[in-house]
Amino acid sequence: MEFQSEMEVRYSETDCMGVVYHSNYFSWFDVARCRLLEEIGFPYPQIEADGFLCPVVKAEIQYGIPFRFGETATIYTRISHTTPVKTTYSYRVFLKGDDPQTTKPRVEGSTTHCLVQAGDFKPRSIKKMLPGLYEKYLEIEQAQA
Repeated sequence: MEFQSEMEVRYSETDCMGVVYHSNYFSWFDVARCRLLEEIGFPYPQIEADGFLCPVVKAEIQYGIPFRFGETATIYTRISHTTPVKTTYSYRVFLKGDDPQTTKPRVEGSTTHCLVQAGDFKPRSIKKMLPGLYEKYLEIEQAQA
């Protein structure tokens, strides 16, 4: 199960070569991840209100054809792996209108997050602290298998 988000390339995201600056794709991943959480009923602001944060513990990216100002990207996000303490989101980024079944993604990547208590930043078990979210992660991951 993949979730779709669209991002319009803003001029401020481009560099002197006229393409999206490499680190800005991680911001896109963050937006797509937050939209996925919202769609599954666990918006990130609610996770924070419950006293938790989800910092990145690992991030990877593979660059292909760069995006330029004025283009729109479609980001396909999925839960690629989850454990009681960590969750990995995978991202495939296409030019809007491209068929993800027949077109190679322009950018691919992943981010791995853990759950921490906001007050002390100590890792916590997603399974114990947010069992509904953990069950949803497992459901999504298993639907892809």
